Amino acid sequence: MEITELFAIRLANSGLLQPFSTLPAALANTVGAQSQQITTPLMNMAVRTTNPTAAAWANLTTTHQIVRAWAQRWTLQVMCPADLQLVLSARAGERLPRQYYLGQTDWVKQTVTWLKTELNQQKAWTRAEFDTLLTAQLAPFSRKTGLRYVILQSLIAQGYGYFSAASSTTNWTLQMTTPKLMDPKPAITALIQRYLTGFGPASLTDFVRWSGIKISSVRPLWAKLAQTQPHYLVQGQALLSMTAYSPAELAALLHQAQNATLFTARFDALLTGYAAKGWLLTPAKSVAIGQPKRPW
Repeated sequence: MEITELFAIRLANSGLLQPFSTLPAALANTVGAQSQQITTPLMNMAVRTTNPTAAAWANLTTTHQIVRAWAQRWTLQVMCPADLQLVLSARAGERLPRQYYLGQTDWVKQTVTWLKTELNQQKAWTRAEFDTLLTAQLAPFSRKTGLRYVILQSLIAQGYGYFSAASSTTNWTLQMTTPKLMDPKPAITALIQRYLTGFGPASLTDFVRWSGIKISSVRPLWAKLAQTQPHYLVQGQALLSMTAYSPAELAALLHQAQNATLFTARFDALLTGYAAKGWLLTPAKSVAIGQPKRPW
């Protein structure tokens, strides 16, 4: 397969060449979108969807059909609730990095255990309410903000909640949930398949970079899937795919890609989905695109 054909297939699979009919479908295809700033995923999903509207996004976030949490690479993402459970399940065998705990690992774990009971008193907690609940526990510590967030990360990683995607990054609302995590191995396998559907053809290294899951956990499951799925050799590298493409299909996608005008937002999924970006952008052609105030 030529690099130009890989370019066309990946654009098509991402939804940029062939947009989805709904915002949740576009978001599910990329299994979330990076969300340090809420306008970024809004734009990312808008360019992958036919006729998106701000009202539709607002409805999806206020009714929790789209949620916000730490997921891939333990970075903030917006995603569909079922996909959050899948990603958390795939990462259930891992632990947050030791440095997250700020030297208070035992205290954080004890506090999280205590909070699991306390937080059940209501379904949603504003940041102010959550801080009030933790006031006495955090009083002895100077690095209170950091400890607050490692507690939240620990709760979310265990499936006990997520942030309302309708709330801001500073004045967030924590929605409580009952964990529905599955075993890590089948979850990783399902996540690989979902990744290849939206990002393939791709390599094991690409998936590990995108997901943040340890390669030792992924390699045997990737190898098993590779026994049944088609491969494509691109510049000496074997890439796995969920779809086999005929010469006619490749030619049609290549023609479409060569004649398309595409728009992306900052932190587009294509920029966080692969270990190397050379197939998409070369340094000479890379352009820093500003983000408009309105995402639609």
